[in-house]
Amino acid sequence: MRSRTLIVVPVLLVAFASFEGCSGGASPTSSLGAGDASVPTDTPAAACASEHADCDHEPANGCESIVSVDTENCGRCGHICGTDHGKPTCDHRLCRFECEPDYANCDGDDSNGCESYLPSDAQSCGACNEPCPAGGNQRPTCTSGVCGTECYPGTADCNGDIRDGCEANLETPEACGSCQHRCGKYMGVPGCSSAACQWNCDDTYAHCGASDATGCETNLATDPQHCGDCATVCPSDKPRCFNRMCST
Repeated sequence: MRSRTLIVVPVLLVAFASFEGCSGGASPTSSLGAGDASVPTDTPAAACASEHADCDHEPANGCESIVSVDTENCGRCGHICGTDHGKPTCDHRLCRFECEPDYANCDGDDSNGCESYLPSDAQSCGACNEPCPAGGNQRPTCTSGVCGTECYPGTADCNGDIRDGCEANLETPEACGSCQHRCGKYMGVPGCSSAACQWNCDDTYAHCGASDATGCETNLATDPQHCGDCATVCPSDKPRCFNRMCST
């Protein structure tokens, strides 16, 4: 009878430790460092006291700015009271200015200080928000605090009313080159070119006189001083002018 041998194989039992919170929790070997998203990387600054603010973002000096009086941060961080042509102060969070003579803060922009020069500012002429009228064909001007106009070439303010600007066209018979230069309409149709009057006169008439306002004042058919043309004067032996000809 064959004998049987019993072989015993040892079994190694490995025990696993059970950790509380394994599902989603940190393992015992986890380290909470600066790179872990669950930990904030900086610490919020303490809230500033009333009228104070941290405007320079320097933790070392805390809430350094007093916004009720700080001209660099007046009322809020970054709101500057400008120094142009004046001395600024911040009074209860509002910019105020002690402006140089003839200057004022007219545009409401605190950052540029006293920006407006009232004697020559056409938008604030003599006082803030007193604009000079912007009529046609001109640029409004302000001189010594009084509104005026600077007309475009070929135009003029002939009626003296700055509200309608430079209303006159200086290439017309009514104002030929200037407001006072008028081309007369007598016995013809006047025109204006390069500040000079021109006429389309009726038959036998011409403009021979010194004044343009008289129009075509001369009858060349009967005028012995301008017989036939403006330059012909009838001689003493033929003092009469008839049908453009001198005669006795």
